[in-house]
Amino acid sequence: MPGKVIYFNDKELILKMSIIRFGGIIKKVVLTYVLEVKIGDRVSFHGGFALNIIDREKAGETLTYIKTNN
Repeated sequence: MPGKVIYFNDKELILKMSIIRFGGIIKKVVLTYVLEVKIGDRVSFHGGFALNIIDREKAGETLTYIKTNN
């Protein structure tokens, strides 16, 4: 499930955290694997960790697929 990065704490030295929004839900995720993330980027995440940055178009396609096949 892709989520949009709406905030992150770039001052934290040990564990960079982000707040993402996906499907109307807001979650905190760890950015250890995607330190180059920017506000507005879409990321895939699992288990509380952002895994990679997703192209905006691909994220939209994924969300459309999930909405139409649920």
